[in-house]
Amino acid sequence: MLKFSGINKQLQGETNDIAVKIMNREIQSPNEIAQKMFELFEKLVRQDEMGWTTPTDLKQKIKFAGELLISKDKLNFVVRNCVARMLKVLKDTAE
Repeated sequence: MLKFSGINKQLQGETNDIAVKIMNREIQSPNEIAQKMFELFEKLVRQDEMGWTTPTDLKQKIKFAGELLISKDKLNFVVRNCVARMLKVLKDTAE
């Protein structure tokens, strides 16, 4: 089970569910994986209880969540690409 610091239990549960579904190949379509990843990122961005105040804080939380998801399935490049794209968007908006 993935553990997050500063992320509420509901969001932590959703992240774990996505990780388990990817590992068990319940989600196989690259489009569906990407959709689930960006839904998770949207919740991270919109979450009032997240406590992020700067784009750097948010970037760290997304990077941490992404690294944990990537570690569950190292050969799934869709997850890696979604995380990289989200981090690029954050970098572009922070500048």
